Amino acid sequence: MISDIKLEILKGIKKGDVLAEEFSLDSDQFLKLVSELVCDGHVEGVIFPKDKFGKQVLANMTRAHLTEKGETILNQQI
Repeated sequence: MISDIKLEILKGIKKGDVLAEEFSLDSDQFLKLVSELVCDGHVEGVIFPKDKFGKQVLANMTRAHLTEKGETILNQQI
């Protein structure tokens, strides 16, 4: 499932696009998907949503940029 969504995303994204959490994935699945995109070099900056306690959700990524919004910023051209 993650792979299918990842392929769908990679087909259509370009520099400056915003990927919102809109794929009916739970938080863990979404973080896994974004982690894969970052590790593959497709995504440079990542903005995560706040969890239900108001804390920023942060995966183990050195290049993650956190803001108040629940979005993922795609900064690299594929």
